[in-house]
Amino acid sequence: MDARAFAGGGFCLPALAVLVAVWACPGCSRAPVSESQTGPQAQSQVGGTVSVLVPGGVLGPYIEIKDLFAQRHPALVITHEMNSIQVLTRWVVDQERLPDVWLSLGDQEMSRAVQAGRVDGELLTCAHMQLALITKAGNPLGIEGLADLAQASIAEVALPDPQNSAGFHLERALQQAGLSEALADRTWYGPEPYHVKERVAWGHADVGVIYYPCSLETEETSEPTPTRMPESMHLVGKIPWDVVAPIPVQAAVIRGCNHLDAGRAFSQFLLSEPAQRAFARWGFLPAQTGAEARPSPR
Repeated sequence: MDARAFAGGGFCLPALAVLVAVWACPGCSRAPVSESQTGPQAQSQVGGTVSVLVPGGVLGPYIEIKDLFAQRHPALVITHEMNSIQVLTRWVVDQERLPDVWLSLGDQEMSRAVQAGRVDGELLTCAHMQLALITKAGNPLGIEGLADLAQASIAEVALPDPQNSAGFHLERALQQAGLSEALADRTWYGPEPYHVKERVAWGHADVGVIYYPCSLETEETSEPTPTRMPESMHLVGKIPWDVVAPIPVQAAVIRGCNHLDAGRAFSQFLLSEPAQRAFARWGFLPAQTGAEARPSPR
């Protein structure tokens, strides 16, 4: 069952002693800006509009951060368009959209925009994500960690496609753990992590791997609040850092955008203490914490 099957559906908000060396991408995370620089007393006179492309998996913290940024820049109008990360990547790379800022759910997607010359200036890593294991309700097969995926009792494992960041880094972890061959005939690939959730929720797959923030899904888009996973699934837990290093959430100002200064202001605000707290509330690792957990290039 190696076919890269596709499933329809909505968006999630937000998704073993093997060391996976995940090299740092351009634009290392910086120390958060102090709150004294971002509070009401630091209101800016920057005006105009800033447009943002937002993947569904980051919508929760983005809505909170957008409101905080609006308090900091009351003269700015903030607009956004949400879609899946693969669609957003195509829009940016193929110049189908011209946002001021793009939030990318992973480093592999952003690297394609860099290679296409679509990024203006350096990248900014504003948060990190761990991967997580989920199973059918009640965890009937007793899955406790990545090594358990080799169990003969597992009929199907749902994994994100290696073409996206979650699947890319997970594939290398499975290879290092010697699990790839054992899973070869039992793996179903979803083009995005939320497809993995659907596959498990519908009972087709026994176990799946998603971004941990995707476990805090919500259907609310105006004032989203993190919620527990549906009863049709069970969250086993996060995959440890020393198995798969935290995956960056990155922001970039897009070359040729209409509001360069506003775009840079929004990107920098993502590192502010209030913005970092919003990321943490939705299950993301703060920029600095995630950077410290990632292995250094050798």
